[in-house]
Amino acid sequence: MAHDIDQLRKEIHDAFAWRPYPGHDHLALGQPGCPGYEGEAVGRFFRGKDWREITLQSIVDEPALDRNAFMAFMTAEGLVYYLPAFLDISLDVESPFVLGEALAFNLTPPGEGASEAWRAHFSQMASSLTPSEKRAVIHVLEYLVNEYEKRGHSTHPAREALDGYWANLTNEESKQS
Repeated sequence: MAHDIDQLRKEIHDAFAWRPYPGHDHLALGQPGCPGYEGEAVGRFFRGKDWREITLQSIVDEPALDRNAFMAFMTAEGLVYYLPAFLDISLDVESPFVLGEALAFNLTPPGEGASEAWRAHFSQMASSLTPSEKRAVIHVLEYLVNEYEKRGHSTHPAREALDGYWANLTNEESKQS
């Protein structure tokens, strides 16, 4: 399914506009007594920021963030709150650093051998999304799959996320209609 970037951005912003800030203590996974733990850096970076303030440049400019892993150190509440920013940023597939792969990885359900904590984290994140937020996620993943396939990438984390979980939501909704 083809999607227009401007329409996708509007859908993302409209779907997530209502979502309240989860609070400073609900942004990142902490490790008390371990100041070098990456979750602490993630918490400091996102603390007090509205999701609309997060840009690719702000992420790239933060030396304490591992651009490929920082989302894994977010709580489910923090990830869901900042998800619209990440979805919006991921639409820029021409960027020198593409956030879409890291985002798609975090939107892919844990496979066999994954920890129970990671399974619970994914389940909490996915189940806390409203139907309109889920549709926005699905549409962005469809867009990413299409863009990467146009570039000759037959496999991409967006395809795994879409096929492994999100496309099933679309099928379930159509069965209920």
